[in-house]
Amino acid sequence: VLVGGWDTVWSLMPEDLDEDWYHPLPNSSASGMAVDGGDAFISTDNEGLLGFAANDGNPFLEALVGLPLDVPAIDSGIIYVTESYGDLFAVDAGDGGELWSTGTGGDLSGGVRVRGDLVYLADGDALVGIAEDSGTSQWEFASGGTILDLELL
Repeated sequence: VLVGGWDTVWSLMPEDLDEDWYHPLPNSSASGMAVDGGDAFISTDNEGLLGFAANDGNPFLEALVGLPLDVPAIDSGIIYVTESYGDLFAVDAGDGGELWSTGTGGDLSGGVRVRGDLVYLADGDALVGIAEDSGTSQWEFASGGTILDLELL
């Protein structure tokens, strides 16, 4: 069980919730998490994106350092995460390299999800389909009101 707090990330054993490992987040808090295989990725409100080995907590990745990030999504070794001021980033989960970014200019409070070759982004009052490989917009649906959350069925 992975738990993010104001200044710490914990891994707890699922059978008894005993602490497996923890990692401090000095001057930051966890704003979102994604798990892929044996790796845990934590977005923070001001330290960027961090990667930890889920089995022992060893940190192995720092990316987008200094940016306030929202909840990430991961697919096929690529992390998709929005920055609080309107940018969407695709980051290599192995080395933290930025693959592409795109500015949206919107309120990204609704989240990001991935399915197939599309990244679905709640961008203010619109749902936007973005090409997973290039970051280019494929289509947009205007909702007529602010999108607060997004989940794929």
